[in-house]
Parts: sequence; C-alpha cells; structure tokens
Amino acid sequence: MHQEGGRQVTKTLSQEEAARLRPLVAADRRLRALVAELESLTVSELAAGGSEATQAVGKSRRQSGK
Repeated sequence: MHQEGGRQVTKTLSQEEAARLRPLVAADRRLRALVAELESLTVSELAAGGSEATQAVGKSRRQSGK
C-alpha cells in the first residue's frame, strides 16, 4: 500500500511480483521481530539496574569513536 494524493492505495500483485517480494517481506518481519526483542531485553536490563550493559555500551562507543 502507498499513498496517492493523500489517500491510501492498495495494489494487487501478480504471482511473479508476489514471489519476488516474498523473501523481502519475510526478512522485514524477522528484522522487526529482532529489533522488538532487543528493545525488550534492553528495557528489562535497564529496569534490573543493568550496569554491566550500560558499561558495555559506553565502552563500545568509546572504541568506535561515537
């Protein structure tokens, strides 16, 4: 779906287009799930007072120059 003139438009894909896009959609879903899991772990670690995690992030940033 995309927008044209401020309105959402749905396009029906051909079988070939759907087959070509299927791996990309699966990869996007997997990436979103991994990011959500990482966010959840980060929140849990911070809530538990995760000083080791905070120190590790600071150390990796210093090493990378950020």
